[in-house]
Amino acid sequence: MNELKKKRDELIAERDALEASIPAQQAAWRNMPSAWHNGNCIGSSEATAAMEKISDDESRVRSISAELENLDNEINYRERLKNAEQTKTQARQLISDSASAVSILEGKRALLFGRIQAIQKDMELSLEAARQAELDAANLYARSIASGDSKGEKAASSEMQKASNQLVEADEHARRQELLTTALQAEVDSLDTQLAHTQKQGRDAQNAALAAAEIALGDQWNHLAEQLLAVGARILAANRHRGGVGMVLSRLSIPGFGPSAIELQRDDVLDLSKGVTLADLLEA
Repeated sequence: MNELKKKRDELIAERDALEASIPAQQAAWRNMPSAWHNGNCIGSSEATAAMEKISDDESRVRSISAELENLDNEINYRERLKNAEQTKTQARQLISDSASAVSILEGKRALLFGRIQAIQKDMELSLEAARQAELDAANLYARSIASGDSKGEKAASSEMQKASNQLVEADEHARRQELLTTALQAEVDSLDTQLAHTQKQGRDAQNAALAAAEIALGDQWNHLAEQLLAVGARILAANRHRGGVGMVLSRLSIPGFGPSAIELQRDDVLDLSKGVTLADLLEA
């Protein structure tokens, strides 16, 4: 890792030096004398060399940029691999904390939402009862008039007044309850925002844990691939020493994980097998 970072610093310094020198080189090249031949401008050998130097330096700057990108990818990969276990541990804790927080928030939300529903139901019942009482009193008043019952008419008129007062009270009660439900709904909305944020934290932590697990498993894969490479080399060596036709592992292809990983082919195994002796095989 330190070697990679040192190389990156060296490349950055080289790139910066080249980028700083190119403008001066270009200015010097433009000021170089030129000769004319048959109406055409022909630069001196020094000017040609200077132009080639500028072109080479610009090409090197582009090359360094590509090298730096590859180095940054490799450094980032190795740092993530180094911190994979710590990342998984922290992510598991975040997932657990998030699940607990979500449970608490959902409990609070359910309580508030239940209270809102209860208030709305009570408000609707109160208004319905007051309206029905007023309607019943009006019907009684109408029947009393129709039957000529003066006492009933007075009683019905009194009931209508009571029902009217009850409806006014019910309307005022409903107004207060609406204010209360509005405030409670604001709390529910706030909890919904907190829930969404907490759930996202849990998902992000889960993704972080999965990414760490993936890179750690990829590293295990690479180590196992190296072991397979060694075993495959012995297989090819054994085949060679007994005079085989050499078609063993002809379709071998093992992918690798990581920015600098390569796909292992049969030729890689074959090259390694050349170092395996008969004695190595017989003693294995």
